[in-house]
Amino acid sequence: MDSDSQKLRWTDALMRAFTVRRAVGLLICSVGCLLLLGSLAEQIMNANPKMHAALLGGGTAAAATALGTLPVLLSQNFSKRTYDSFLGFGAGVMLGATAFSLVIPALAAARSAGAGAWEASLLAGAGIMFGAGAILLLGRAIEPAHVLERDDVRGNSLRRAWMFVAAVALHNMPEGLAIGVAYAGIDLEKA
Repeated sequence: MDSDSQKLRWTDALMRAFTVRRAVGLLICSVGCLLLLGSLAEQIMNANPKMHAALLGGGTAAAATALGTLPVLLSQNFSKRTYDSFLGFGAGVMLGATAFSLVIPALAAARSAGAGAWEASLLAGAGIMFGAGAILLLGRAIEPAHVLERDDVRGNSLRRAWMFVAAVALHNMPEGLAIGVAYAGIDLEKA
């Protein structure tokens, strides 16, 4: 068999996995999660008026992340060049955000807290190294054995996709923290 016939389209795999029983279970879980999240959001917003704005900001960031998946979801197939362009653009945006929205403000915050230039640089550098180490450890932790044993293109592609998802998830956690702190204000008692 050639490699094209061995490839399963995601829609074919989805249709094979789709059953009425699974659909009902997924619907029940989805409705339960939505009700739980709605109740949680209502309690949080009633507890602190600034939480409404923070949830709106976080929701906007989450929607922007989901919007970034549309080019891939809407295209049936794209070339290696397009794939590389998407990855390069995403990497450039993340590096720019790291440099201009995280590292420079971290240096300024450390300096305003009384640290000297070297201390501020060491503190920011330690944070960068901690984050890089966390991503490396996460990458090793999420590689399932059945994916690592396969040397075919699909296995490597799946591993890279999970690594990217894990990196984005790890990135979104401090992003959410930053959004919450920004909406809480500069008063540390309210943050």
